Amino acid sequence: MLTLSADHHPLTKRFHKPGSEKRSVIIIRPDDYDDWLGARSIDEVRSFVTLPDAKTMSAAPAPKVAA
Repeated sequence: MLTLSADHHPLTKRFHKPGSEKRSVIIIRPDDYDDWLGARSIDEVRSFVTLPDAKTMSAAPAPKVAA
């Protein structure tokens, strides 16, 4: 699982305790799978290593599931 700092991401930074390191998973879109897996240079790989735009994401509270 690849992650990036989410310190400044408007949505994912909210999922960590204040003062703790904020990390978010890198999401590769299904349309990009072949290009990601076939990348042949560091620059190609880096083009995928970004956090998604917060406007394309949503979050809502959910009840805790009993184990």
